[in-house]
Amino acid sequence: MGTQHDAISDDLKAFAESQPVFSAADARFFPIPSVRSIIRVDVDRISDSCGYGVPLTEFNRDMRANDGWAKDKSPQDLGDYQAAKNAISIGGLPGVPAQ
Repeated sequence: MGTQHDAISDDLKAFAESQPVFSAADARFFPIPSVRSIIRVDVDRISDSCGYGVPLTEFNRDMRANDGWAKDKSPQDLGDYQAAKNAISIGGLPGVPAQ
């Protein structure tokens, strides 16, 4: 999960639907009706804990709850919702512009 920490700001890139790189990246994922950006994270190092005290988890399924909500919306409806609800992040940063 990305944060507002300045040290990682250059490692996070958001690509909006209107940018050419979006189409190539979007083709690599399953279709999501309400997608409007793809976030790329450049990682130099990944570390993990030794495992003590870390709960075991398993992957059950993709979260697809948004699909049901978005499938009946027109592109205009989705754009209006995104412009009204997603212009600013919960941290107060500007959001990805709605299409």
